[in-house]
Amino acid sequence: MEETKLNRYFNQGNLIIEPYESKISKPHADPILKMCHQMNIQPKDTLVVGDRVSDIVAANLVGCWSVLFYRRNLEIKASPQSGNMLDIEIPNYSISDLRDLYMLIK
Repeated sequence: MEETKLNRYFNQGNLIIEPYESKISKPHADPILKMCHQMNIQPKDTLVVGDRVSDIVAANLVGCWSVLFYRRNLEIKASPQSGNMLDIEIPNYSISDLRDLYMLIK
């Protein structure tokens, strides 16, 4: 967050929902809904970044904007052309560098 200068957009104390705070884990959307409630924002106004399909599914289930963060050295990049993915597994955006988040937020 500091390296990309994204920390200026967030109050870091509100960004983390500890696993023990939610009895249900992703892809259930409970942790995301708790975060939205804690930050007093609507899911539709929320951008969720994850590195797993379960992160994307959880975000999409509640209507958040979903971003798949994948490492450049991996061949997997989710896209509508994948053919074997459910719609709920497809992120709104895919990035391989966290600095790309700046352009999405901007």
